[in-house]
Amino acid sequence: MSLLNRLYSRLSSAFNRHNLMDRDGREHFINKQKGSAGEFTAYRYLRQQGYKIVARNYRKRFGEVDLIGWDGDTLAFIEVKSRTNHARGRPEEAVHRGKQRQICRVAREYRSRNRLHEVTYRFDIVTIEGIGAQEQVELLKGAFGDQRW
Repeated sequence: MSLLNRLYSRLSSAFNRHNLMDRDGREHFINKQKGSAGEFTAYRYLRQQGYKIVARNYRKRFGEVDLIGWDGDTLAFIEVKSRTNHARGRPEEAVHRGKQRQICRVAREYRSRNRLHEVTYRFDIVTIEGIGAQEQVELLKGAFGDQRW
């Protein structure tokens, strides 16, 4: 293989890698936009249901909880999942054991930091299915428990 062909091959593969990374980057950005829109929809819905939201996107190095709010005297840690269709399954199916473990760990840290050891708490999931005017929002109270893994 000539030097010119090798150089062309290297440039071509570098260009393709750059295009793939750029496409993945755009896809990641679009998914973050969809996630933010879903969280805002869930926030509005929960406020209409009487929740008092006290934190959004509560992050720690080991995980994140989308929304934290009071439903009466119960502190709720809320995961929001959106799907436009069922090609990747129902939204609540995406809150698998690993995600539940992560949410529980962040919730323990939040309760400890805010000295909320004695409060009643639970883990809810808000599912959003469809697009725009066809969106259907559902609240699953007590969707999973605080298990010590």
